[in-house]
Amino acid sequence: MKNKLTPQNALMYGAGHGGIEAMILVGVTYLSNIVLAFVINAGMIESVLGETASQSGVMDSLTTLVTTSSWLFLLGGAERIIAIILQISLSIFVYMAVTQKGKGYMFLVAILIHAGVDFVAVVAMKKISVYAVELIILICTLVVAFIARKLYLKLKAQTVVEEALI
Repeated sequence: MKNKLTPQNALMYGAGHGGIEAMILVGVTYLSNIVLAFVINAGMIESVLGETASQSGVMDSLTTLVTTSSWLFLLGGAERIIAIILQISLSIFVYMAVTQKGKGYMFLVAILIHAGVDFVAVVAMKKISVYAVELIILICTLVVAFIARKLYLKLKAQTVVEEALI
């Protein structure tokens, strides 16, 4: 898309990246969980898994799935929406790095923000509740989205001026 680098395309790139990531991470996992739930409810788990069903590791995983609160599954969907918003926002930073002279550091900023949010999620999950972690990530994402929106509007206005001059 070398000749079609626009702020709007940057948004779509972020939406596509975040959307695919959401489908792979949550969609496939949830689909697997639903199939497994049907197998468990039909009483066929041992026939499907064979001898491995009696092994403690498999049974521990199944017990975790069965005893997990339904709110946590809903939270997984909400987390992916937050992640998509973050991906879209960070795509504006990357767009700036690619299209604006002297703004190459924005690529590093995008990587550091992404890594920072991931780091907070992993480290905080061991110390505080999943709900508190998601709230922290939501706040971080809203701050990044606010900054990205300001940058986007500036870039979009700049693009309009450049097109008018051509």
